[in-house]
Amino acid sequence: MKKKIETIFCTLQLMLLIGFPAYANGLADLPLVQGTEKLIGDATPIIVTIGGLVSLALGVWRTIQWQAADEQEKPRAKKKIWETVGGAILITCIVGVITTIVGYYGGSIGN
Repeated sequence: MKKKIETIFCTLQLMLLIGFPAYANGLADLPLVQGTEKLIGDATPIIVTIGGLVSLALGVWRTIQWQAADEQEKPRAKKKIWETVGGAILITCIVGVITTIVGYYGGSIGN
């Protein structure tokens, strides 16, 4: 019985392996890859713009809170300001990394 199950399992694996086509020209011509590149290219400026505006508004709000805080709350408010600046830098870096990775694999974002 165990041998029969192993034979069926191996046969199914072989059928799956043979059933997938091989892409000799690479994956760049697939509609899924092209669509994903287009989606990333279209979403990148929107993400940067929204992230920048939210970071700016949050930075202004937290700066006002820092100025209005008493002496005991100022260090915590200052830490929140730096967290906001760090988030804005992180958003920019993530977009740069995605652009670099897609460019490395021969894609182009924004075209």
